[in-house]
Order: sequence, then structure tokens, then C-alpha cells
Amino acid sequence: MSVSESICFLPTTLYAAADYLRVRCGDYKRSAAGGESAQTLNKELQLSAHLSLVLTTWRLDANLSFNDVEKSGALKIWSLIKYWISFYDDVIDAQPSVQLSRCKIKHAVGKNGLRASQITEILLGSLGTLNLPIEKKKQIYKLLGDFRRYQYDVYQLQCSVLTVSSGDESYTEHKLNSSGDVMRLMVSIMHIIMDVDCEIAKNLEETYYHYGRAGQIVDDIADLNKDGSSGLNVVWRVMQGFSSENELASKLKYSPVSILFLKNTRTAINQKFADEVSQINPKHSNTLNSLHFFRHLVLLYALFETKQLV
Repeated sequence: MSVSESICFLPTTLYAAADYLRVRCGDYKRSAAGGESAQTLNKELQLSAHLSLVLTTWRLDANLSFNDVEKSGALKIWSLIKYWISFYDDVIDAQPSVQLSRCKIKHAVGKNGLRASQITEILLGSLGTLNLPIEKKKQIYKLLGDFRRYQYDVYQLQCSVLTVSSGDESYTEHKLNSSGDVMRLMVSIMHIIMDVDCEIAKNLEETYYHYGRAGQIVDDIADLNKDGSSGLNVVWRVMQGFSSENELASKLKYSPVSILFLKNTRTAINQKFADEVSQINPKHSNTLNSLHFFRHLVLLYALFETKQLV
């Protein structure tokens, strides 16, 4: 991993900070409007510093201004899509030992009292208000429908491979693929809304698929302590191939810092990370450098992925 690429990312953080302040300003105005239920939802739609940063790196590599993204209505859609995906994931994660049917997921109630189906209605309703040709809206609706069906299939596969031996690679690949597909979906919809050139869009969608996979590796290093030995963590599953290192990590309570003392695990994880970033188009330097930056500063990433900077 190149330290120079991490350093090259520092100027981008100035754009990221400016974007984040503007996003938070918009969040504040929305959260102060409407009734109690609307305010609750608006607060939950607030972007974490990390997701705001991803938005910045994407728009810079797509040669788009923040003003254009905001005026198009894409900013709200970005928040809604992420919330829609996270809502479904939280419903599933709340009952890890139960394989839920599509119907049960659809009618599951979240912490805010809304059903998953209602979140979908809010997302589709917001898409309907965009100033887009009907054909483009249909493209987005199809992407969302295909993604939800695909994600349920992935969920079923993950339920089955979680029962396989902990060193098995199947779950790791399913999780990395799922994370890559989430990022590809999000930027694909943004490209339709912003009318990004087809060739640029295609290249960026491939980049963000690998960004999602590489980012999941960084995320799981940061979450190693939280996930413990649940089997849901990519790093933990790699660690199972090295019994002495797993024993040491357990004694260190799976602290993210423990990865520094696990030579074989660290080497394997770094190789997985390198394999993903090697697939990212060098022209997308903001995206590429952000991954190196947070891989070097994984504890800072752990802070960025939450709303703790607010």
C-alpha cells in the first residue's frame, strides 16, 4: 500500500469537508420541518461523514459539482437509497438465527415504527418527483427491483454458508460481492439522474464495485472488536486459517489494533485489499486514494463511518 497515495488524498479532504458541511446544513433544515414522524425520518436519513465522503470522491471523479448534484435532487436520493438498503439489512441482522421470508422482511417494523415496505414507498415517491423522463425513472425502478431480488438471493446463500466451516471462503466472497453491488447500485442511479456520459458511467460503476469490496475489508478491520467471533466478519474468517493468530486476537479481544500482531492474517488481508484496488481505474484518483488513506488509518475510518463527527 502506497503512503504517497494516502498523502495525495489530503487535498480531497478539503472538498469533502465543504461538502459535508453543506450536507449537514441541508439535514438540519429538513429535520426542523414537518411533523414529529417526518423529523424522525429526516434525522435517520442524515448521511454519516463516511457516506458524504464517498459522495465527494464520486462526484469529483465524475467531474460534477456539488451544486449540480444538490439541484438535481440526487443528494436526497443518495441518502434514501443507503437508508433503504441499511433498513433491510438491519431487519435481517436483528434475527441472525432465523431465515426470513421475503414477505416477513417486507412487513418487518424498524425502530422508527415504519415497515420496510413503507421505506420503499418513500424512496419510490421521491424518485417520482425528480425532473426526469419517464424512461429514466423506469430504469431506476428496474435497478432497485433487480437489486432487492438479487440481495435476497445473496442473503439466502449467506445463511447457508454461515453453517460451513469458519475457514471457508464462500461467505467472504458473498459478503464482498454484496458490498460491491451496493456501491455499484448507488452510483448507477446517480449516473442516470445526473445524465453522466455512458462510457464514464460504465468505468465508474466498475470502480465503485471494487471500491465497495475493498471498503468492506477496511470496514471489517474496524469492526473486528464489535463482530467478535460471530462469523460475519471477513477478517475474522481469514484469521481462522491461522489458529495461533486467532488465539492471540481473542486474548486481545479482537481489537482492530490486534491486526498489527497477526503477520499471516495481515498479509492475507492486505493481498485481498490490493487485489481489489488494482481493479480500480487510475483515472479515478480521488476514489483510489481514499481507500489507501483509510486503510492506513483504519481507526479514523471507524470514526468516519459513524455520525460521531457531527
